[in-house]
Amino acid sequence: MKKVYRHYFEILIKVFSIFLILSFLNLLVSCKPGEELEVTEKITQETEESPDEVTTEELKEPVDLKLWISSEYLGDNERIENKTLYERLKEFKDENDNINLIETIIPEKDLDSKITKTFQIARDNLPDLSLIYDFSIVVEDKIAKPMDDLISDNLKNDIFPFALDGRTIDGELLGLMLNADTKLLLYRKDMFKEAGLDPDKPPTNWNDLINKCKVLTKDINEDGVIDIWGLGLPSKSMGKITSDFIFPNFFSLGGSLIDDKGSPIFNSEQNRGKITDILNFTISILNENIIAKRASEEGNNLLLSEYIQGKYAMIVADSSVPFKLKTENPDIYDKTGFSLIPGRYGTKYSTLEGPSICLFTNDPEKKEAAATLIDYLMKAEFYSKWSYYNKKLPVTKSSYQTSLLKRDSLYQVFNEICEKGKPIPDGYVIYEDLYNELEKNINLAISGNITPEDAIFQAGEIIDKMVEE
Repeated sequence: MKKVYRHYFEILIKVFSIFLILSFLNLLVSCKPGEELEVTEKITQETEESPDEVTTEELKEPVDLKLWISSEYLGDNERIENKTLYERLKEFKDENDNINLIETIIPEKDLDSKITKTFQIARDNLPDLSLIYDFSIVVEDKIAKPMDDLISDNLKNDIFPFALDGRTIDGELLGLMLNADTKLLLYRKDMFKEAGLDPDKPPTNWNDLINKCKVLTKDINEDGVIDIWGLGLPSKSMGKITSDFIFPNFFSLGGSLIDDKGSPIFNSEQNRGKITDILNFTISILNENIIAKRASEEGNNLLLSEYIQGKYAMIVADSSVPFKLKTENPDIYDKTGFSLIPGRYGTKYSTLEGPSICLFTNDPEKKEAAATLIDYLMKAEFYSKWSYYNKKLPVTKSSYQTSLLKRDSLYQVFNEICEKGKPIPDGYVIYEDLYNELEKNINLAISGNITPEDAIFQAGEIIDKMVEE
């Protein structure tokens, strides 16, 4: 009996031992996943915390860049020139996540006045960048900020000198001329040929202009009425003659309207003789009926219309006129030659003018964003296409070398003009006042009410008083 109990007892001990062993093994197995879970949780926690730290450093809010732009350039998106810029700005936004470009489209006629009014109310409401037509308003009111460091050396070397010189005041670049306009002499090659003149040789100086005008001016029916005039000047009121004929010649002779401080010096002794000379010549050709006839009050439109009809062999016009001819009268365009306005001694160069991009902020991040945008807009392929559709004169050398512009004979003429061009010195508000006073007195001199010398002297006195006040 005792043996039986002992046997059962031994079996019980063995079972208990096996149970202990199994329980211990089970405990070991159960503990391992727990440790791994703890480690995993630690790693996961560290991993989750680490990206949060990196994200805080790397993810910054994009820089807001406010741009005011004329409706002429970004208005109706159905027009190809507007659509071209719109798509370019969209590409810029897509490629620059760190810049939040905010464009405000302003009617062309309201752009400058809005900037002036905004400045007078609160300068903080001005945009960071804007397109400016009257450059003088941002200089005289001292709201334009220097932007030399916004233009890369490569871009500066690519821009024609006139576009930088005309926007550099007291050694600082206060704007970048976006495109240019110039005054041209248009002449009918077919009429030159019919009159026995070389169609590839337009007038190169005043005497040459007079001689060619005499040959070209004709009374075909011999009834005492001139049928073809050698030269047509812009308007009967003479307003356009001041800018289209007198001023280009004045600058061509090295005349200066204002000095570096913005004070008028056109009536100084060194300049007075030049402008008097030009004015006397202008009066002589206006009073010489066989040489020139003034167009009626309608001005440029009528002048161009009569040029197309063959009533004028030559006219003085803006650079927009060739584009209009090319589109509306391609047959006359093919017969037209383009030249600079003849000067006293030769066609030295033309004066050029145009709207500018100006900066209104000193914020380093916004300036960096503005530099990126300007560089993006001035890339040759886009800039040449945009200028071509807008019928504007580009201010970069590379744009004239693109396939689109290089094969266009008109743009090759403009390329040469831009290489020789000089800016109109309108960096100060005084220029506008001076221009208006000169124009008024020049009209009096042309009509014979005062002498050319008195016209200049009286305009000078009025402007000097304005400056003093």
